[in-house]
Amino acid sequence: MTGLVLGSALALSGCAAFQEPPEPIRLTAPPETFTEPPATTEPAPEFTIVDSMFSQMMIPHHEQALEMAALVPERTDAPEVLALAEEVEAAQAPEIEQMRGWLEEWGLEADIDLEEHEDHLGMEGMLTDEEMAALADSSGPEFDRLWLEGMIRHHEGAVVMAETELASGIHEPSRQLAEEIIRTQEAEITRMRAMLGE
Repeated sequence: MTGLVLGSALALSGCAAFQEPPEPIRLTAPPETFTEPPATTEPAPEFTIVDSMFSQMMIPHHEQALEMAALVPERTDAPEVLALAEEVEAAQAPEIEQMRGWLEEWGLEADIDLEEHEDHLGMEGMLTDEEMAALADSSGPEFDRLWLEGMIRHHEGAVVMAETELASGIHEPSRQLAEEIIRTQEAEITRMRAMLGE
C-alpha cells in the first residue's frame, strides 16, 4: 500500500499531528498570579489517511457492485435477484457521491488507478476481469448462481473495509457510513446465502 499511503500522506501532512496538552496549573500561588496556558493553534484533524483511503478504495468497490447490478435485468427473471440488484444500486450509487464529496473537500483524488496500486490496495472481494466476463456471458439459473456467489464475496470484502474504518478512522461521517455498510450488507449476505440454499 506504499504508493497510495505516501501520496495520501503528503496531502494529509499538517493535519495528522496532535499537540501535547499544556502542563496543568498547580495551585501554589494566589489566583491573580496565574497565567493562561498557551492556546493551541493547530485544530484537531478532521480526517486521517485511514478515512481518505476508505473512500478512495470503497468508491471503485461500489462501482463494481453497480456494474454487477446492471447485468441483472437482461439475464434473469428471478424476482429475488432482480429486487436485490435494485437495492444494491439504490444504496451504493448515493454512497459513491457522498464519498466523492468528502474527497473533494479534502483536496484528494476520487479516481485512483487501480492497476497501478493493485499490488498494494488489498481490495477485498473484487471480482477479476475474467469473473466479470463469465458473469456477463451467463444467463438464467447459472447467472443467478454466479451473481449471488460473486456478490456475497463482494459484500464480505466491503464489510472488512468498513470494519477497518471503524477500527482506526476518525472522520465521523465516514464512520457512520461504515456502520451502515456493515448493517445493510451483512443482512444482504444472509439473504443471498438463503437464496443459494446455504
